[in-house]
Amino acid sequence: MADSDKNIVITPNIGQTSDPSIVFTGGDNNPVTLTVLDPGTLSFDGSSGQLFSITDSLSGTIFSVNDISGIPSFEVDDDGTIRLAEFAGNVLIGTATDDGSNKLQLTGNAKITGNFETTGNISVTGTVDGRDVAADGSKLDGIESGATADQTASEILTAIKTVDGSGSGLDADLFDGPDSATFLYQGADIGSQDWNSYIDGTEASWNTVLNHSGSNRPTGAYTYGTALSMSKSGQAKLQIYAPENASDNNTDGVWYRTGWNTTYRSWAKFWDSNNDGSGSGLDADLLDGIHGASFLRSDANDTATGIITFRNSTDYQIALNGNSTSWAGIS
Repeated sequence: MADSDKNIVITPNIGQTSDPSIVFTGGDNNPVTLTVLDPGTLSFDGSSGQLFSITDSLSGTIFSVNDISGIPSFEVDDDGTIRLAEFAGNVLIGTATDDGSNKLQLTGNAKITGNFETTGNISVTGTVDGRDVAADGSKLDGIESGATADQTASEILTAIKTVDGSGSGLDADLFDGPDSATFLYQGADIGSQDWNSYIDGTEASWNTVLNHSGSNRPTGAYTYGTALSMSKSGQAKLQIYAPENASDNNTDGVWYRTGWNTTYRSWAKFWDSNNDGSGSGLDADLLDGIHGASFLRSDANDTATGIITFRNSTDYQIALNGNSTSWAGIS
């Protein structure tokens, strides 16, 4: 093997049955032969077999590259069809490592514009369009056979009724038509809140009052008890407070006040058999049907316009005649 081995031999084979050929020999003494085959095909052959061929034809295969056994690995047809590894071997893109099993092996990103059709299985280790196909597939597997997406409202309601009831966790927006804001419910405990703002909007609630330290509680009222509040947003409000003091036998009474929008009236007290009497602070207009102006006061100067009689069960003791300047009937 030397430079002396280099050669190009052209054999026309004019008038011979053998095909014309050109043999290219390099320094390694491994010739490559270009043969003109009938009909109009150029075949390139090496020591291992045919390398590729080109056919002067407008039909069928016009270019072919073979493997070492002479089987085409790459073919171009007249209609533009390109056939890769049709008979044997695999196609590698972006890699030189053949896994030995997959016909098409791609390393890197791929973009397909148009439809993609396959008759086999597709396996992915990542996501498809951002979706985890394996996870979504598990969810689909859990769908009951024959399930449809065209259920009517009545059918859905019938299905819900099979699981509703106590403990179902069903959180409805309405209850028998009205919204939940229109029902009386147990609210949070009242501790340091301002009584003018702890309810807002349309609601009705009762709250436990625990050692209240905030503002606008009834003046002097005990700091423990129960509050009942009802309001309509931007309109009427009503608050009732029932203090609970075990040591006063409920003499603290029940308080209430009304309001409109954000304005409240002063607290007022309900009077009952537990908080009237001495020290209650009740300022009545009449006493046993008689106005207060009809009574003489003992803590200030006063004038009587009628006859005042003091007596025991049998005898008159003192009689003062308001129409005379003299004392009479003193015994």
